[in-house]
Amino acid sequence: MNQPHSADSDGVLRYGGGDLPDPKSVRSTFGTADLHPLSLCTTPIELLSNDGADAVIGRGTGFFVRRRGRPHLVTNYHVVSGRNPFNSELISPMGYLPKRIRYFGTSIVNEPPFVTINRIGWILELDEQHQEMLSKPPVVDGVGVDVWAIPIQPAALIERDKSRSGFKGASLVSSILDDHLGPPVVSHAGSECMLLGYPLSNYNGFFPPIWKRGSLASEPLIGVDGRPIFLIDASTTPSMSGSPVIRRVITFAADNRDIGAIQEFSSYSLLGVYAGRLQSANMERVNLGYAWRKAVIDAVLDHYKYGDWTPAHQASNSGDGE
Repeated sequence: MNQPHSADSDGVLRYGGGDLPDPKSVRSTFGTADLHPLSLCTTPIELLSNDGADAVIGRGTGFFVRRRGRPHLVTNYHVVSGRNPFNSELISPMGYLPKRIRYFGTSIVNEPPFVTINRIGWILELDEQHQEMLSKPPVVDGVGVDVWAIPIQPAALIERDKSRSGFKGASLVSSILDDHLGPPVVSHAGSECMLLGYPLSNYNGFFPPIWKRGSLASEPLIGVDGRPIFLIDASTTPSMSGSPVIRRVITFAADNRDIGAIQEFSSYSLLGVYAGRLQSANMERVNLGYAWRKAVIDAVLDHYKYGDWTPAHQASNSGDGE
């Protein structure tokens, strides 16, 4: 039913597509066959070649938030600029600068008894104006930061819709992370967190992220190197740059007799934007990653002073749904 997103493979099983297994077997093992709502709020980001062939040169992760009444795509500055955020030098030894990036929005089709979530590819053109903006990292409180955000077309995403019906929870389905977050969660060094990103290159279907578990490895109050950064102890890969760092707390658990399982109820809070692993020779040995505080997202939008919307067009190749 679902075709692979691309011909490349890293030699492991594809994740995200194919015919669904028997829901009864899933429920008997996991207690539910429902998708986690946060899995609809992230996207792979593909950096495309500048020769017109749109070959994928590099990959990253992004996620969707609502700011100033509009959906925005959030990722790292280094992902879309091709530059080191701390010195603005080119990352690629070949001098590659991204001019076209592809992200994947969502759409929903309700054809009872099936509900299909589709991934739609969108091409964002980084024109000369954007290239000039990206020649240096955005500055927040006097320092460059490795966070980037841009408004996207509302048509690219599923948002909550009170008029949507046809299945349980239809009106609440949304690809906007903010719609699934609760109040801030008190967090300290050692607190558990999760990173939702794309360490695999052979995703397909509706592109659910891989959930990586980690913990806060530094005191959030202090920051790192005078920057709004916190350290994370987690196993990650470069393509997870731009992943949301999520704090989860279980509020209570109860016996849900309707489904015949113990059900946990949780609240989620966005802590920040994962950026990568510490790179210096001395720091690499500690095997730590780092992320920028979530407040940097709004500061970056203030820095760029975007207009009402950013041009993008739908790509020809999109993901099939589930």
